[in-house]
Amino acid sequence: MEAFIQKTSQSNDEGDDFSDVILVMLGSTRNAEDNALADGLQTYIDSKPALHNRVYLLRNLPYARVEEFLRRSSIGLHTMWNEHFGISVVEMVAAGLITVAHNSGGPKADIIQPGINGFLASESDEYAELFEKILSPRHQGEMDAIRAQARASAEAYSDELFEERVVHEIDHIVKEVF
Repeated sequence: MEAFIQKTSQSNDEGDDFSDVILVMLGSTRNAEDNALADGLQTYIDSKPALHNRVYLLRNLPYARVEEFLRRSSIGLHTMWNEHFGISVVEMVAAGLITVAHNSGGPKADIIQPGINGFLASESDEYAELFEKILSPRHQGEMDAIRAQARASAEAYSDELFEERVVHEIDHIVKEVF
């Protein structure tokens, strides 16, 4: 978010006003170590005037509130390096968010097709450039198409398709054994 604020405050593009963009970070804390990490992040946010009223850290929300944020948000951000799969990435894609995930692990290998159903990034300047593009009025037609494709691509992870695949594999095993 710092890189995005810095980049867009220097932007001279007409019609692009990003001063009302905020980042809401949602997640759960499992233990004291997670809480300490979140506390440190909150202290960092509070120490930066540019971030203080534009970055919010919300922990352990009920899932209904998370779903509300998914419905109201424009971008889904996932920065975990080398995550095995990333169910939160699938949830963001299914919600039709323009998802920007870390360029590694499961999101890269299995979920995000850059420019089709989301984007991948590794460095803060890459994230900032993508946020600017996603939020720019000039690119809304392209982003609407990505949102639609994101929702459609999430069907690959539906319960129904999973059940079909499991039944198919079990049938295959049973036929081989018997």
